[in-house]
Amino acid sequence: MGVHQVEYALFALPIHDGKVATALAFLQDLEHQRKSEYAASEQRLGITKEVWAIQQTPMGDLFVVFSRRPTFPGPWRSSSGHTMDSTCGSKSGSRTQQGWI
Repeated sequence: MGVHQVEYALFALPIHDGKVATALAFLQDLEHQRKSEYAASEQRLGITKEVWAIQQTPMGDLFVVFSRRPTFPGPWRSSSGHTMDSTCGSKSGSRTQQGWI
């Protein structure tokens, strides 16, 4: 029986005031219209578990992300070159462009 290393990432991103609905729409898009594309991205990136949540805090709303995969090549770097991996795998591309983080 071999030893399997698993790495975890947990981080929070601030959501701009008044942009929670935009953040929720992004999640809905991934879970419905882009579900198969997003699942393929997670597979390419080796993500075995991922949970996204919006946390209300006295400092404002935060987008909290937990992810698990065998290894992380760096801070959410995508080595696949796929657009979806850069958008969702990095967790920054389209959200930054939409202006909610």
